[in-house]
Amino acid sequence: MLIAVVGFSGAGKTTALMHLQERGIGQIVYVGAYVHAEVEARGLALTPENERLVREALRNEQGPDALAKKAVADLKTKTYSGAILLDAICVKEEGDFYRKVFGSNVIILSIEASFEIRAGRLAAREDRPLTADQLKVRDRFEREKLRLEEVQAAADSRVTNEGSVELFKRTLDDLAAQW
Repeated sequence: MLIAVVGFSGAGKTTALMHLQERGIGQIVYVGAYVHAEVEARGLALTPENERLVREALRNEQGPDALAKKAVADLKTKTYSGAILLDAICVKEEGDFYRKVFGSNVIILSIEASFEIRAGRLAAREDRPLTADQLKVRDRFEREKLRLEEVQAAADSRVTNEGSVELFKRTLDDLAAQW
């Protein structure tokens, strides 16, 4: 089974997958690692700007589902204990590709939170913090260029993450019990 998360920055995608992994449901595969490898292969510094540029270049060169194709090629060469917990789907074509390859064994989970909640989380984040203005720019890019809301609309399940971490984890546990 492949459980893939989708959501805007700061919604709690990584927190959700880390919790599911800790519960023994599966292993996390970080799709951003393919971008990082490509940034380095192109001789660029690993910065958020270069990551964005390389992600765009890959999608322009190889199609909107380029990262899903890279992930699937890699996933087929490895053995996983439990589900594959995929961080993350960003464009509808990626979700479509995963469903084409894995069929009904794909669950797309949309993690959602308001801008204000996400901005507060990201400002306080130690690893790659973002200001509210930076988040607005990123949201606009994800909304307009990636059409992230289309992926959220096609999700199998939605979780709102605006309360405590404990409540979020209980909600995920309840949802995972249905899988």
